[in-house]
Amino acid sequence: MESATRLGLTGREYQWILTRTSIPVGKFAPKAFPVGMLGISFDYGEEAMKAFANNGMLLWMQAIQQLEMKPALLENKTIPPDFTCDSNQPPYWRDGEIIYRCVGLC
Repeated sequence: MESATRLGLTGREYQWILTRTSIPVGKFAPKAFPVGMLGISFDYGEEAMKAFANNGMLLWMQAIQQLEMKPALLENKTIPPDFTCDSNQPPYWRDGEIIYRCVGLC
């Protein structure tokens, strides 16, 4: 926060959104936090992690169902990507954008 203050990045025109683990505490905490700072805390317990994983899998399955209902989206597409860690191709999956969009619709 000291560096941000020196650079003028802590005024009213800035908003800081931090997770609980990135908010300085103890001897590293500033005397006052900047105006506009928002701290977000997450539940890191085992049950919460299971719920997050479950939600992620449900989202993935809904995206796959979207693709199943629109088979034309997959015509002439490379699923799965045709590159590996040993390939000379760039690590970019051009047709992965289709799945990304379907996840965004869910």
